[in-house]
Amino acid sequence: MSGYQRFTWIREQLEKEGFNIPMPSGN
Repeated sequence: MSGYQRFTWIREQLEKEGFNIPMPSGN
């Protein structure tokens, strides 16, 4: 599993728990 896939998976799990994490931008 790549780091990006891990991040998206964790992000989905957090959203299910009620968290809202914005996708990291290139800024």
